[in-house]
Amino acid sequence: MSKCKKIICLIITLIVIMPINVYANIANEIKIDTDKTSVEVGDYVEITITAKCESGIEGIDSTLVYDESKLKLINEDEIALTGFTSMSGKDEETGEYKLSVLYTGNEDVPTEAEFAKVKFEVLNKVKKDKNLNIKIEEIEIGDSNGEWIELEEKQIILTVENAQSNSLGRVIKYIAIAIVVVILLFIIFKKSKNKKNGSKK
Repeated sequence: MSKCKKIICLIITLIVIMPINVYANIANEIKIDTDKTSVEVGDYVEITITAKCESGIEGIDSTLVYDESKLKLINEDEIALTGFTSMSGKDEETGEYKLSVLYTGNEDVPTEAEFAKVKFEVLNKVKKDKNLNIKIEEIEIGDSNGEWIELEEKQIILTVENAQSNSLGRVIKYIAIAIVVVILLFIIFKKSKNKKNGSKK
């Protein structure tokens, strides 16, 4: 075979192989979606996490990163979705929250599935116009071949709205309640005092 033919064959081979490699990279991924992109104090945020792996999803191991002073995880016992069992929890040594699930369903091992739903409550330490970040890091998918596939981290960003006004509103509300309670106690005390004075007469 001439040198020219060899070069042409090499080019054709590269053209055929390149799309396959690109597809292989795309086929394994983690995706996270949220039910809202902006939040206020007291809101609840729901994060749905989906995995895709062409060789089957036997398990997923990752780290959930968020600011615990501003977000509270409220469904730790109900994170795993249908077909999956949660092995999630805080690492005692590092303090990190390990988001881990195993596929325990009765159907064939899925190649794409929603495996976790994480719910947070927005706490009153957030500040208006400041972003809240929720990340999934150190992601690995255990496939049907017994291999662990490392994936890039994913994150979502939530914008905080009306945080200051909400906090001020709550303070005013508590002060108003306290004033009403004091007035009622004063009225009760006056009535009780008047009754005692009347009985003495």
